[in-house]
Formats: sequence, C-alpha cells, structure tokens
Amino acid sequence: MVHGTLEDLAVARRHFPESAFRAVLAQPPPGVFDPRSWAYWHVVFGLELPGDPPRRALPDGGGP
Repeated sequence: MVHGTLEDLAVARRHFPESAFRAVLAQPPPGVFDPRSWAYWHVVFGLELPGDPPRRALPDGGGP
C-alpha cells in the first residue's frame, strides 16, 4: 500500500477484499505509511483523514 506500482495495486485488489485494506488503515503498523500514501488510501476509500500516520517510537537511549 506504500511502495507498490499501479500494476501491483491492481493485483493486490484482485486478491484481497476492500475490508483487508480498510483493516490495515484502521490499525496500521507504526512507521509503514508515509504521509502521502496515508492520505491517498483514506481518499480512495472515502475515509476521513485522521492526521499523520502512526510513527515508530524510538527509545530514549538514556546513554551514559
């Protein structure tokens, strides 16, 4: 949903129901979606854009 070509998208949409794509948008893995892809998929499915995509949280590290 982020790095695929239009051809990849066509294949994926033949093999996965719309509900699978919507499920990913409902609980996305952090750090996968870039802002452009996040917005694109919400528009494709007529969903309200909830803000920025989830990001990975890096540990503080608290070094020496």
